[in-house]
Amino acid sequence: MEEIKLHQFEEKLQLFGFAERTIKDRIKLLRQFFEYLDKRENIKSVMDIQPTHLRAWQAHLTFEKSSIAGRRRKPLALLSSGTVINYLVGVKCFFKIMHQENLLPYDYSGLLVIPKKRKPLPRNIPTVEEMRKILLAAVPDNPLGIRDRFILELLYATGIRNHELRSLTVHDL
Repeated sequence: MEEIKLHQFEEKLQLFGFAERTIKDRIKLLRQFFEYLDKRENIKSVMDIQPTHLRAWQAHLTFEKSSIAGRRRKPLALLSSGTVINYLVGVKCFFKIMHQENLLPYDYSGLLVIPKKRKPLPRNIPTVEEMRKILLAAVPDNPLGIRDRFILELLYATGIRNHELRSLTVHDL
C-alpha cells in the first residue's frame, strides 16, 4: 500500500505526543490491515478503501481463525477480544487523524464498532461445601449475625458486586 500515508500517519502520531511503542504498534497493525486489503480485497490504494472493506476486515478479525498475532506460535486460532480491539482502534485512529489533517478525503472511523472486551469469569468460586461452611460461620443468633448471614446469602444467591451490596437500602429489599 502507500508508504507515504503510513509515514504521514506516523509523523502525526509523534506530533500528537503518542508513545513510541504505541506508534510502532499502530504502524505494524496498519501494515497488516493494508496487507489484508491487498491480498483479500485487491485494494492497492488507501483512496480505494470503501466501508465494505472495513466491515470485511472487522469480520475477518472477529470470526476467522488467524495467525495474525504471531507471538504465540500456536496453530490457527481466533484472536482474543483484546487483540481485535487493538487492531480496530489502530485503523479507526488512522482514518480519524488522516481525515482531520486533510490527508484523506473521508473519515470511516465512525463505521468501525469497537466491541467491548470480554471479561473472564472469576476463578476462585467457592464450592458448595465451602459456601456451606462460610454460611454456617455467620451464626444468626444476634442482629449482627442475622445481618452477616443475610449479606452472605444475598451475595451467593445473586452474584451482586460489593458496591451494589453497599448501595442497597432497606427499601430495595
